[in-house]
Amino acid sequence: MRTARLCAQLLAAGLSLAQATKPDFTGRWEVDKSLSTAKTTFVKHPELDGPPAPMAPAGHEFDTMRPETITHREPSLTIVDEPAGSQPARTYKLTTDSKPNTTELPGGGVNRSTTRWDENELVTEWVLEQGGTPILRGTDRRALSNGGSTLIQERTVLTPLHEARLHIVWIRKSR
Repeated sequence: MRTARLCAQLLAAGLSLAQATKPDFTGRWEVDKSLSTAKTTFVKHPELDGPPAPMAPAGHEFDTMRPETITHREPSLTIVDEPAGSQPARTYKLTTDSKPNTTELPGGGVNRSTTRWDENELVTEWVLEQGGTPILRGTDRRALSNGGSTLIQERTVLTPLHEARLHIVWIRKSR
């Protein structure tokens, strides 16, 4: 009886420790364009519909990326892009437990996603729909480095005619 109780206590302590060691992405983040890279290749994805997504000219792939504020309290993760010019702020409410999340976007689009932990990386698989039709699909892998002051985001985006791989370096500006 004592052995079973001790095992249960050790298991509970181990689970608590495992949950406590997950990185905290909370903060205001800005893209470091000088360290970020992008590569786009022409690849047809017939499962996606709609017009080809516009491609940014080389060297300008990150010009439209706005600062983000992330609020992270396991399993809740909220990402808010700051407004820019006539573009309103966008809010993505995610959970890190692989449950489906849906975000309605300005202009009528819908972002459907699931987010899960892969060790210390946060992995979000998403699809952007317009009128119920998938037009973009992607994966974001996020990890912290430099003692939590840098967020590395590996993003893959599939469009009807392109595949883009982005290495995005975000610098924490405040907590």
